[in-house]
Amino acid sequence: MNILVLILSIIGLLVLGAAINNYIFLRSQVKPKYHPSAIPEKSPKLSGHDKLLLEFYLKEWQVIIETQMHFNDLILRFRSITLTAFVTLIGAIVAIGKLGIIQPNSIQLLFLLVFILWATSFIIDYLYYHRLLLGSVKEASKYDDSKYSTSLGLFGITKSISHQVRPLTSKWLIIIYYALPTIGMIIIYFLLK
Repeated sequence: MNILVLILSIIGLLVLGAAINNYIFLRSQVKPKYHPSAIPEKSPKLSGHDKLLLEFYLKEWQVIIETQMHFNDLILRFRSITLTAFVTLIGAIVAIGKLGIIQPNSIQLLFLLVFILWATSFIIDYLYYHRLLLGSVKEASKYDDSKYSTSLGLFGITKSISHQVRPLTSKWLIIIYYALPTIGMIIIYFLLK
């Protein structure tokens, strides 16, 4: 019963952390509100050099946005595959445990192996894939702050999205995404004992 209290305490701390993070995020929005740049009524005159530079910027920006989309797709695929494998393996362990096919010590080892797989997935996701995405977001934000963003109403999507989902919020969501199934696995483990 003490382990259940510990697990519920961990869940409570995670929810409290997410609530504090959300509160800080909402407080930060009270100051200057973000307003997307408007598309100007009249297009400013651009020199030949500015047109060429703008064309180059638009091509690079498009590649960066496509890279962001690729990283998002990669992260979603990775998470869906690892979550499917995690749930399937836990289900198999529960079925094996209920049938009594293997010794309880072997079941503990299987749970440990699944936990190692899940923890490795978290490390790869949080410390690699998520950082790739944040790097591409940071690179795209330079265009949102450019003179073309304000004078022509171009770019801006990265700044708008980043204003809605802060990097700290996304990090907390990843932690919660991996923590909740881990807590579920721990509960299942102690229920099988």
